[in-house]
Amino acid sequence: MHILLVIYLTQTLLSIPRIKANLKLDFKVAFATAKKSLATVIYYLQAILETTIVWITIILLHNDIPIAYFESALIISNVVTWTFSLYDGLIAKLSETKDPGIIVTSAKMYTFLSTLWLALVIVEGNPLLYHIRRDYLGAIYALVILSISNYLRGWYSIFYYSIVMKDKSLGLDEYENPFKGLTAKLNFSNLLFSIIGIFVSVLTVYLLRNSPSYLIALGMTIGILINSIWMVKSSYSISRREYNFKLPKRELISSVISTIVTILPFIFIHFVSYIDIIIYGILAVLIFAGVSYLINPYARSFIKAMLRELRKIHI
Repeated sequence: MHILLVIYLTQTLLSIPRIKANLKLDFKVAFATAKKSLATVIYYLQAILETTIVWITIILLHNDIPIAYFESALIISNVVTWTFSLYDGLIAKLSETKDPGIIVTSAKMYTFLSTLWLALVIVEGNPLLYHIRRDYLGAIYALVILSISNYLRGWYSIFYYSIVMKDKSLGLDEYENPFKGLTAKLNFSNLLFSIIGIFVSVLTVYLLRNSPSYLIALGMTIGILINSIWMVKSSYSISRREYNFKLPKRELISSVISTIVTILPFIFIHFVSYIDIIIYGILAVLIFAGVSYLINPYARSFIKAMLRELRKIHI
């Protein structure tokens, strides 16, 4: 850790002479930036608040085994969040132009690629849990709920960042109170609603306190899913009002169908070896891509473009 610190510090010092900019600290700008950023910090407070489900469960049960089931499912389900970066560059264009088509294109890209990851996580959830620990196979139910929840939060991120780009109260040149802007209101709303989700999870855990650990872990995820649904609903309402766009329903529905078709064959297949994980993973990708190519217009154009690029590389 100390070696890394020295390396980063050295890189910083060596890079400073090459920076052609005025590095003078403007305290007025710094203060304004800090003040405006508080409106977005609320989002992270919600994430911190949701983690209380874990320690409240431990207090209620005096047992950390259900937590182990929950955490094992959480680790694998978080793979779905990797797709959140797919639309970063695209959605950032909203800072230059307020074209609602950018949101629609981001949604098409996300719904195609993220549902592929969602399908993969669910298909290979059992063998991955098996390799963490055999006893955790029962956590597959919690894994499915958490994966769907993460998928929904990806949708939320699209709408959330579109709102941030439109929120004039976050601009440095604006004197408006940032806590009265669109972003702060959305974050406060989500923070307050998350209390309901936490209550539902805690109540479910209490009712299932004498049940097997995997069911208690499942109960812990219910409130998180409820929060995710609310977050998408609230952010979509504001974003649609501000940009006046229509969701690409055909692409959304076709991606959900592709995911279901991909998952169904693997429900009846039991595999645990690393070779099987690779083989069935490739098979799942091919099934998803094939079905998407047939019924999803955006996926069809995306796959064709990808194949063209691959042919160029081969040549």
